[in-house]
Amino acid sequence: MTSEPGGPHRRKVIVRKGFHSLRHSFVSLCAANRVPQVAIQELVGHGSPAMTALYSHADFEQKKDAINGLPAMAFDSEEPKTA
Repeated sequence: MTSEPGGPHRRKVIVRKGFHSLRHSFVSLCAANRVPQVAIQELVGHGSPAMTALYSHADFEQKKDAINGLPAMAFDSEEPKTA
């Protein structure tokens, strides 16, 4: 039994590589290179920052660099002194 295009039993096609893969890569590369989000949004034609955020992905190195960029914090292991 085959279903007609657009019918109630149509199958969803999963595309591993295609136009939207290129969009995801473009948006992610722009974000990694500190292109302002409003500029990325206009370049790809998104109507909202939320949509652009859905296309932006940080890789492991970017996440590691973000964590390594935080200031170092030292914790004193001694008990607090009371007066």
